[in-house]
Amino acid sequence: MEIRIGKYKISTDKYNFMIEEEVIPKRKRSESGGQPYWIILGYYLTLEAACQRLLQYNVKDTDASDLKGVISCLKDSSENIANIVKELAEVPVLAKGDR
Repeated sequence: MEIRIGKYKISTDKYNFMIEEEVIPKRKRSESGGQPYWIILGYYLTLEAACQRLLQYNVKDTDASDLKGVISCLKDSSENIANIVKELAEVPVLAKGDR
């Protein structure tokens, strides 16, 4: 699974949910350099925990200078994440042996 949310994404491995951030180098060091890459910011046991942490990252990244701006950022981020989780809930899950 891989869900892209702005400059972040939530991905999974066999054991965890991970939040990753896309890093875009400011300058190229060589002709092949300067390509965007992903760094892992944290590992989480549940999707809910990953989403809660993602909200914190979004608030820290906001340019809001007052409480009203922070609340607006939280509301927008929460709605975005809720929509993604809702879409995931609608995806049918295969039971063992249904492959």
